[in-house]
Amino acid sequence: MLLKEVELEKSLRQHFHCDIFCAYQTGDLPAVQFSESELATYSTIKNLRRKNSWSRGRFVLKKLLERMEQDADTASITFPHRAFSLSHSGECAIAVFLKGEQAKGIGVDLEFLREIKDESARFFLNDAERTWYFNLPPELRMTNLIRLWTIKEAVFKSDLQNDSQTLSRYALFDPSSSSGQAERQAEAETFVFDYLSLDLGQSWLSVALARPKELR
Repeated sequence: MLLKEVELEKSLRQHFHCDIFCAYQTGDLPAVQFSESELATYSTIKNLRRKNSWSRGRFVLKKLLERMEQDADTASITFPHRAFSLSHSGECAIAVFLKGEQAKGIGVDLEFLREIKDESARFFLNDAERTWYFNLPPELRMTNLIRLWTIKEAVFKSDLQNDSQTLSRYALFDPSSSSGQAERQAEAETFVFDYLSLDLGQSWLSVALARPKELR
């Protein structure tokens, strides 16, 4: 998958009307100079695959921080984060950075196309979304299920109050659309999110912003 950062940033800025920057990496991971704090976190990860994913993710975060002329030590960055989000899939990783105060949070998710069972829809789609999904021709279901998953994940990551939430709590206004809005109902208020999902051929990439009330 060839992803050009400049072209992606242009698409995101045109859609969200915000300054969004990104860093992407695929293939062999270059040598990374980690700080002592980062190495301390790395040492707690026991699974080799998770170690590699963590290293790849921190590499793109460092790349993005350096571009923003910020301290490249990522140890203090935890998620969800108002300005940063991170996703990795296979040997690819992407980080995004939101500059300014136009949104309360940003989320990104990248997923490669793969065989996935229809039954998995019940874990992250609500009733209306599942009805739409199961009315699709079988040959269109796999790519749409991956697309919907990346949207829900990106929206979830952009929600700074996502603790104890499930993906099915985020309702898409139009599940057929690759760009639009989602909402999460809470007791006292409704949280609204904007999203954009891009078909990269063999994968889907989605980015979401949590919008302040005054900007909805």
